[in-house]
Amino acid sequence: MIRVGLVGYGFAGRGFHAYLIGLVPELQLVAVATRDAARRAQAAADHGVTTYDTLDDLLERGAVDLVVIATPHDTHRDLACRALDAGKHVVVDKVMCLTAAEADEMIAARDRNGTILSVFQNRRWDGDYLTVHRALNAGWLGDPFLFESAVVNYRAPRGWRGDAAAGGGILFDWGAHLIDQALQLVPGPVASVTCDIQYRGWGAAIGSYARLLIRFTNGVLYTIEFGNLVRMETPRWRVVGERGALVKTGLDPQERDAGRGHRRGGRGTGRPRPNPHRTRWPGDHADRRGGAGRLDRLLPQRRRRARRDRAPRRPARRGAARADDPGRRDGVRAARRDGAPR
Repeated sequence: MIRVGLVGYGFAGRGFHAYLIGLVPELQLVAVATRDAARRAQAAADHGVTTYDTLDDLLERGAVDLVVIATPHDTHRDLACRALDAGKHVVVDKVMCLTAAEADEMIAARDRNGTILSVFQNRRWDGDYLTVHRALNAGWLGDPFLFESAVVNYRAPRGWRGDAAAGGGILFDWGAHLIDQALQLVPGPVASVTCDIQYRGWGAAIGSYARLLIRFTNGVLYTIEFGNLVRMETPRWRVVGERGALVKTGLDPQERDAGRGHRRGGRGTGRPRPNPHRTRWPGDHADRRGGAGRLDRLLPQRRRRARRDRAPRRPARRGAARADDPGRRDGVRAARRDGAPR
């Protein structure tokens, strides 16, 4: 059993890390460190753990093997290095840190102590991302040459995420996830990156909209779009290949369900349900109701087949003969012979 100490009990610590640690039989959450007294009380009530004011207290008295860091981005380097120097393994929430120099310090601390340092990238397990990954691996789109990945909303940044010094700006939030997914999906090195950021409205300090164009050496174009001042819907994914295209809408429901403390498969957890009104291939579990990551369109021939299969039969024209009604057909023929209007 690996004993885990969690540093930070805000949105990420409470809604992601504590929840996921509780789902792994080999992990046991035994301690939480946070400066907020109300959050310490909540952590103790939620999980029955010992709580501490600081990381140093946790390292001294917590008896943990692994430290998970879920605090503002500007604290990651310092907290991770202190835990590593105490001989603890460390998982740090994305982003790893704010600069390459800070990353080098963290890696050096790992190496000199012979411990493990890992970065938490939970969006590699999102249903929408895995659906795209599956379609590419199956070859259904042929060779892909264009990716468009977008997460936009119309909501002011909250807490320390709205502070550029603490969070690093909009690129260090959703941008970190979407760039990581791009590097996972496209093999080969990056040739160039172009990035434009708008600083408007409530995102004036950290950025309110960003668009990146990543060109890979194999010719693939990968566009990433994210923003907090965009009051319109846009597909989560558009992927174009030589044989077909894929459009995917909606965000994965795991974040919503983790925040509620639900376990997979339980009531209200976004368990996959069949949706006959959306095109999907057999066995797909990314097609969910309620805007939770639907697969709207895949290959054109699949879309046409699905539309044909679910289309209602057209009613016959009044007075028209039907092939399955010989009597009516003969009556129409007789009427025509007698001079009835056609």
